[in-house]
Amino acid sequence: MIYKKFARSEEEVSLLGFGAWGIGKSMWIGAEDIESKKSLHLAVENGVTLFDSALVYGNGHSEILLGEVEKF
Repeated sequence: MIYKKFARSEEEVSLLGFGAWGIGKSMWIGAEDIESKKSLHLAVENGVTLFDSALVYGNGHSEILLGEVEKF
């Protein structure tokens, strides 16, 4: 994985990010939570540290899934 400093901070983020709109369940029908969590775990295991999530992605559903996966 390639990492780059975020803005002017010392924090580094992966150049490859995970867009969480598709796991929100309301605007994108078909994403099952089990598969979404598998995808998130795989992303974390492979070094992804940049995740795009927002309240409008399923009224916070994608953020809940992301939080559950990041606990481990």
